[in-house]
Amino acid sequence: METYKIKVKGKLYIGDPCYVLSDEAYDQLLDVILRKDGCVATIKANGETAEMACHQTAYGDGAYDCVTDSQYIGCCGVDSGLIGIIPFELLDTSKVDDRMYGDLAAIVDAEGEVELTYDEGTFYIKTADGNTFEIKTGDDGFEYDDYDGDNYFDTDFDDAAQ
Repeated sequence: METYKIKVKGKLYIGDPCYVLSDEAYDQLLDVILRKDGCVATIKANGETAEMACHQTAYGDGAYDCVTDSQYIGCCGVDSGLIGIIPFELLDTSKVDDRMYGDLAAIVDAEGEVELTYDEGTFYIKTADGNTFEIKTGDDGFEYDDYDGDNYFDTDFDDAAQ
């Protein structure tokens, strides 16, 4: 289990950093996370300096639901293999659009300290006011209703095409 803490002044983006950081800010993140699974990175962007935290997902790219108290908050689309918590002041506003609200990320209010914990494929994000968000990126995040062991991928595509 790994835990990272940052301070946030207001809104918080939860999702893949590659979608919302400027190229320069993303390069700063890559310099810190290189050869690590997760990190806290101090990023300079938009005339601001602030910390963000991120960690690799269990299986890389994908789309992962963000929930709180079993309520769906948004889908975190991932193309860089990372999920992060990023204060809004670091976001490149030219990259932020309506898709960020529920389709590619979760946006939450989070004044004060925010904690990102990664434990065996699951992200837990806890805000100072006690709200907790969960994102499952490992085996627990998927259910295969029609899984039948070793024969799961045994399909005769010639028969299926007829």
